[in-house]
Amino acid sequence: MAKFRNSDFFKQNQLHEIFKDGKYVLQGDFPEDKVDDKANKKYQFRLPPQPFQGNPDADIWMLLANPGYAEGISKGLYGDDIAYLDNNIGVREIDDNRELRLKACKAQLRFEKSGKYHNYVLNDEFKGGYSGTKWFLERFVGDTKLLCGEADKKLFESVSNKEQLPEEYWHKIDRRFFLLQIHGYASKSFDESACFPHMEYNKALLRWGIEAGKVIVIARCSSYWQKVIESMDHDDAKIFVMLNNRNSHFTRNNLVRYAEWKQSQLILTIARSKVEQDLELALGK
Repeated sequence: MAKFRNSDFFKQNQLHEIFKDGKYVLQGDFPEDKVDDKANKKYQFRLPPQPFQGNPDADIWMLLANPGYAEGISKGLYGDDIAYLDNNIGVREIDDNRELRLKACKAQLRFEKSGKYHNYVLNDEFKGGYSGTKWFLERFVGDTKLLCGEADKKLFESVSNKEQLPEEYWHKIDRRFFLLQIHGYASKSFDESACFPHMEYNKALLRWGIEAGKVIVIARCSSYWQKVIESMDHDDAKIFVMLNNRNSHFTRNNLVRYAEWKQSQLILTIARSKVEQDLELALGK
């Protein structure tokens, strides 16, 4: 299987962060005098953007929306650090690892590791309460998750919490999942009108993943990713969809094959188109 770092696509990566006036943006996304426009106030620019997370050579690609955050509470991929930056009362004090987190976010843009793992939230400095780690572990790690074999289940039985699992297990998880966002700027909720130049890079990155034979899982924003995928040559058998686009848990009851999902969407579209007629028939009109 083709290795991402050997590809021309990796060598041509032009995503670089720019830090200006206390804001992180990706090169080319904003004219310098437009970052403060009212339309952009919904986004978080005080931490580096995260358009993807992990190693593209991972077996399974999770297609998401954009990073989330909430002011003043530990929630989403950015909650802790935003609380630190805002110096909110009642939130934990800034810890010594914040610079390591910033380094990890920046290294991710270059597909580099800042610690033991490509997926930086698995690194030791992110464990022990960091909300991004908690978010990832809740959705993709556990004895109820898909691909958790008997040996893994015994590991879970041997520890009191997930973060105590041995290093070889985390390397396996690191090789399993790559997270790809529609765009990398954090916001409290996803805005369908978002349009940033680096979104085209992420689409091209997905094309590489499909051509490399990766298993693709649409975890958020299914209508958006369906349009992108249908514009490319692809194998339906390698693509899956999460039924609950909000929880994004990698579990048996939440994952279906792409082909069946498309068929179900077609059936629902037809049903919606004639619901008024069906209701009148039911009423005897």
